[in-house]
Amino acid sequence: MKTHIVVLTIVFANLILCVRTYTQEAVSGLSQKDALALIRVLNTSEASVFAAKRQYAPLEALLSRGAFLGHQSAPTATDSVTASLKENYRLSVVASADGQHYAIQLVPTAGCAVAFFSSETAVIYTASALGCPQIGAVSDR
Repeated sequence: MKTHIVVLTIVFANLILCVRTYTQEAVSGLSQKDALALIRVLNTSEASVFAAKRQYAPLEALLSRGAFLGHQSAPTATDSVTASLKENYRLSVVASADGQHYAIQLVPTAGCAVAFFSSETAVIYTASALGCPQIGAVSDR
């Protein structure tokens, strides 16, 4: 009987630790669904800037334009082309000198999370680092 109680106690303690770890990651980290939504917001913002000015905008212009207003994963700029998001992603938006092209990178700062890439084609690509498990399709559903 004592053995069953000890085993149940250990299992219960591990379960609490797992739930606590998962909850902390979910609160502090940007989820893949939110990352995909953010890439879509950026592509849409770039398209609207291009429609108005016939040039794409760098990250600092998108931030000052309010492209992320109301978005729960608003980035914090670290320089004119780079920003950090919720401790686990780094965002980079670079517009070409002539304003006719742009590149977006949303890359995890550590671990095996999915990275997102896009450009003026508005096609969104996903990837994971070498040595990480293969990623499945990322969906916003």
